[in-house]
Amino acid sequence: MAGHNKWSKVKQIKARVDAIKGRVFSKCAHEIALAARAGGGDLAANARLRTAIDNAKAVCMPKETIDRAIKKGTGELGSEMIQKKLISIPQTPCVVDDLTLARQVLKLYDLLDDDPDTLNVFTNFEVADELLEALAS
Repeated sequence: MAGHNKWSKVKQIKARVDAIKGRVFSKCAHEIALAARAGGGDLAANARLRTAIDNAKAVCMPKETIDRAIKKGTGELGSEMIQKKLISIPQTPCVVDDLTLARQVLKLYDLLDDDPDTLNVFTNFEVADELLEALAS
């Protein structure tokens, strides 16, 4: 009998189930991140976070994914995400001549100032002195 392969059927069913599970996990992770952002990462003090984690555990969400969502909500994961994005920045210097872009670059400087593992971004951007004076005032 041609075309009667059991693995094909299992593969199709598994793909559907995984897609549904991914959507549910994404919604749970989003709710956990919002709760952690609003009330902090402490379960004893944040009832909304505790409820969100209980809902995530009810749908068998992995503990690592729950912890990652809490870190994302509290901002602990932010420097790692910036670090990954910095690897893709080319090493050619850029001249910043826009005021909003200068603000973003300076925020990036502040975020990376505390993290010793990041690349040296100061060599990639050159902010004009007029913009620095405009930002200071």
